[in-house]
Amino acid sequence: LISDFYSVNENGKEIGFPTPDVYSEDQITYLKERAQLVKNPILIARYNHILFCIDKNQKYGINAINAYKKLLNLKLENDAYDRFIPAIEAIIKLTEKIKYSVEKTKKELVALINDKQIEIYQKHIISTLIINSPLFKSHELTFFLELALQWIGHSKEAGFFYNKEIINNAIRVCNNNGIDTSIFFEKLAENELIILNEHPDESDFIRAQALGEIVEYYKKAKNTEKYE
Repeated sequence: LISDFYSVNENGKEIGFPTPDVYSEDQITYLKERAQLVKNPILIARYNHILFCIDKNQKYGINAINAYKKLLNLKLENDAYDRFIPAIEAIIKLTEKIKYSVEKTKKELVALINDKQIEIYQKHIISTLIINSPLFKSHELTFFLELALQWIGHSKEAGFFYNKEIINNAIRVCNNNGIDTSIFFEKLAENELIILNEHPDESDFIRAQALGEIVEYYKKAKNTEKYE
């Protein structure tokens, strides 16, 4: 859940509104009634998620998780950023907090990454969420390395920063599992060629910076022939 707007308190801390503590008893009663009456999974998820934030009752957290999972099955067209991805993020955060059906949820999340109907850029977002989640142990993420090599440059939204995020995620997984990172530093070096092509002027500072990155990446890849 995100707040509708943000402000800063007297100590300079950013605060979102509304927050769970602003609801009156009457409003909470209304939310509970609505949570039982509505049939739309979006509303079921929202009401129960808010109620969980208010009193941390595990029942509401479980109801919210199950409703968010129903949203995933809808896979509405052009809805990735409005409902699909936020639903996944909510499932992960709630599961971390209440430890409900952890192993099943983990399998479902991995299945989404392998689902051919889901766009690669969406899979990249999902993989980033699970790599950052404490739900997954390091060794459970090694499957991502092969996928990362497949995804680089193959998304409809492929580009320099997109590729770099995928590769850096892969390097992080490698480091956490003691796996050689050479191939991914090679990919980082190759990715910098996008910058060189966009900045052909030899005097361009950005080009010079990219060349420096290429040398460093090949060095980390232990490719002495190329970095020298």
